[in-house]
Amino acid sequence: MSRLDCLRDNRSLLITSEIIGWLHMLGKVHPDFLRGQCKDIPGNKKPEYKYEEFYKQDDQLKELADDKAFKNILMGSKPFNSHAPKLASFFKKHRKKDGDGLLYLLQEAHGIVSGVEKNLPKDTSGYLRQSSVNMWMTNAFGCGVRNLLVHQPDFYSTQGREELYEKVAQLLKTILSNYATMDVESWFQIRRQTIGEGGWLKKALSSSLAETRLPNNDVTVWDQSYVAAALMKSGIAMGLLTHQLPDDVSREMKWSILGVGLNTQHLIGRGIKIGDVLGIKDVVEKFFMAVQRLLEVERPVGALLYCDVNGAYFSYPDVDYAEVKNELKERIKNFAHDLDLEITPVVKISESTRSLIPMVQLMRNTVKDTLVPVREVQINGTAPDGNVCPVCSVRLNGNENNKDVVCDICRVRRSGRGEKWKEDIAKSHGTIWLEEVADRHGRVALLVTSFDLRHWLDGRNSDSLRAQSIWEWIHNNAAIKKVANTNGTESGLRREIQQCLEKSEKNDCIIKHIHDGFKHATSFESFFASIVEDRAIKDMPNWFNLADDDRTNWLLHQLFKKHPSPARIRRFWETTQTFFDQSLDEIKKLPAFEGLRSTRLILTLKTNELDKSKVYDGTLNGASISICHINSQWVTISNLQWLARENEDATTLAHRLTEEKGNLSIRSEDDREWREVTLSAALPTEGNIPIIPITRTPDRFWVLIPAEQAMEIAQQIKAKYEAEMSKVRDRLPLHMGLTFFPRKTPLFAVMEAGHRMTKAFGSQKEEKWQVLAANDASNGNRVRHLTLGRPDGRKVCWHISYGFADPNKTDYFYPYFKTEGKALEERAHTFAVPGKGSHQRVHVSELEAGDTVTIHPSRFSFIFLDTTARRFEAGESLRYLEDVDALSNLWYILRNHELTDTALRNGWAIIEKALNDWGDEDARRQLVETTLKVQWKFNGVQLEEMKQAVLDGLLKDCLELHLKILKKRLGGTGDEQK
Repeated sequence: MSRLDCLRDNRSLLITSEIIGWLHMLGKVHPDFLRGQCKDIPGNKKPEYKYEEFYKQDDQLKELADDKAFKNILMGSKPFNSHAPKLASFFKKHRKKDGDGLLYLLQEAHGIVSGVEKNLPKDTSGYLRQSSVNMWMTNAFGCGVRNLLVHQPDFYSTQGREELYEKVAQLLKTILSNYATMDVESWFQIRRQTIGEGGWLKKALSSSLAETRLPNNDVTVWDQSYVAAALMKSGIAMGLLTHQLPDDVSREMKWSILGVGLNTQHLIGRGIKIGDVLGIKDVVEKFFMAVQRLLEVERPVGALLYCDVNGAYFSYPDVDYAEVKNELKERIKNFAHDLDLEITPVVKISESTRSLIPMVQLMRNTVKDTLVPVREVQINGTAPDGNVCPVCSVRLNGNENNKDVVCDICRVRRSGRGEKWKEDIAKSHGTIWLEEVADRHGRVALLVTSFDLRHWLDGRNSDSLRAQSIWEWIHNNAAIKKVANTNGTESGLRREIQQCLEKSEKNDCIIKHIHDGFKHATSFESFFASIVEDRAIKDMPNWFNLADDDRTNWLLHQLFKKHPSPARIRRFWETTQTFFDQSLDEIKKLPAFEGLRSTRLILTLKTNELDKSKVYDGTLNGASISICHINSQWVTISNLQWLARENEDATTLAHRLTEEKGNLSIRSEDDREWREVTLSAALPTEGNIPIIPITRTPDRFWVLIPAEQAMEIAQQIKAKYEAEMSKVRDRLPLHMGLTFFPRKTPLFAVMEAGHRMTKAFGSQKEEKWQVLAANDASNGNRVRHLTLGRPDGRKVCWHISYGFADPNKTDYFYPYFKTEGKALEERAHTFAVPGKGSHQRVHVSELEAGDTVTIHPSRFSFIFLDTTARRFEAGESLRYLEDVDALSNLWYILRNHELTDTALRNGWAIIEKALNDWGDEDARRQLVETTLKVQWKFNGVQLEEMKQAVLDGLLKDCLELHLKILKKRLGGTGDEQK
């Protein structure tokens, strides 16, 4: 008998407990919960609403919450036989510590996930409360998402709540009635429908705040409830595996993290055609879905905490049983084998923990082990003879005479993706055809975008965030001035705390006004251990190894920093994932994708000889065209701009083609001869959005887009990033690359170029930038204009918000720069980060000209694959993300300077020769300036701007991008893009 059998036998207990964990704070999805926290609503006018007793508002839920029948599920099998309370106890008592059995497990998980910030004394943290007209939810980086009481979610209305409670009641009734007979698939579907993508409960819980005070209004009820439920589930699994009662488990509740890694980049990167790439993508998604099904339902050890393109990471019981790990590992390997994956996945388990911090090291180790693809089992589907398959490179294709023929497995993947697309076309406007994505010149771009989340997930960047500003805390608490002489500064508060430590005077120490837990500590040493030693990220500070001033620095930092609670770390992932989800939706809405670009033609052809299962490529009246058979009709699957004349819309195009009754010269991939087919009629129909998403995770957002719109899309994403991540853009880089290519380029070259760019982005280090000027925006909306000098000599302007959506609030929590400069400690809004690599962080409002700031820069790169060998150069030349706008602005200057194409090319030839051949720097500069003046007629500010662009290579890149790749022109019509 396997140890894991006890999890199978107690599946109902484990998943029902998890569902209770999701629901335990459902009462916060209510406007009266928020109104009860508002500082502008007097106590006698606050609603009489207790979120812990939300179930009393619905007769069905009240009956279910008090129903003792749930005990039968929650008792589990022996020896895991403990006190199981009614559902009502989980809702009412989750914040307490007086429960036993499963209730205490939930209480412990809830306490861990909530984080240390909630230990703020009410009498000194009231200034952090929001108002009824400005009750904002923010993303993980301080940008306002929604004013919840002004623009209320649907779930806040009476009807919305009734519908929500009805769904909850039906969920609980389904479990109560069927738990004894529910199989794996039934439980799996409950999870998918409830909290999967678009799940109704996830939507509801994501619509409200777990904590309303600033700056903890970044974490939703969903973030806290989901992680608490996952940890509770893993705690129960530990009890079952170790034969411990819940009370024993929760005394020192810990868990591990299980990671499953797969070199997805290797698999996707071998595709020759788009069907190969999308086919293996589908297989990889099925693999990770099977893993999720195993670990969350079939042998429920925990729940998914994080995933990216190369791995998925789950909560896991704090057990060190090789038998359990090996069995799960074998099952996961079998999934890969059954799906015909050519490489073996990696399974790793982290050390025991009470946070998600070890997850990053586990991710590094997992990815490292997948870098060299390994195959540990016999490969499926190979032919007995033939050439090696050109796609998978491991199977024989059964054809000794043709090395371009793919193996049976890869053939099914390639064709299967097309069949699936045909089935889904009625409910989707997507495409899988590069012929539809390619622009009017037949060119496509692979957009490669990624966030660098490493130091957000490992907690290090939490050291840069404040839970409270010392200055604001002091100035909003007049009572503090009566008990301590802080002078309103960090140094003054540091001095007060150090005096307490030196005198060992705990009773009158100012710390009790900062943290509620201090009054329960038996000594300074025990408090230091819980606040500093247990929570420090970078170092391992120890009370007995530190002098009093170092102890003070650590205490001060930890008491006022924003802590990386498990819910907040998950929120970092959710925020960046949402960013790319929204970016994809915004790309689809580009005006350039309307008209001909979103239309297909239904063609009536005079032939019965075409194979309806195949795609045909060729020409119509000399213009390129591709067609396939969908829903009993032949339909175009190529860019209609290739067929259309100037200013011709889809209706006019269809009418002309019908009148002309031209001939198609076409053939399929298998045809040796061209077929001549007469067109009888053409009719426009709603078609596609010309993009193909490849991967969509925070570390890899890859989309195939028309080359023509690539820079517009890049600027759109950059602008979104600067608006939503403004306050942390010095620490949260967004990298972006564009690989341009002709549509018939083998995709393995495109994918490898994208991979090389991504690898180059990941190797970027911090840089020192100079503050050249710092001024507030003139409209007083708390925006700081920074003029920064980059290491490459260029000046850039950053606009950093230090306000909230509430116009009365200043953000003293997020926008702090790592700074070197004069008299930093004398500035009111600054703080020291202690330990190794200690440094000062200065609020953006107090940065001054002459300061040096540390920036983790965002990067940009582009390349054109005029040959497949060019892919090896991808990532060699990196620019800054700001250069996306600089390249477009430079082209705008050239376009509006009355410069002809001939003058541009002749002048550039002179300049390029001088740059390549002349060794004397001054002589080169002089020739550049002369050419710009005489040949191109530049002077004044524009002359200096163009001269710098020539010397730092920006103009060369601008001309390559716009003239060579995008085929734009300065004058005339034709290919000109205005």
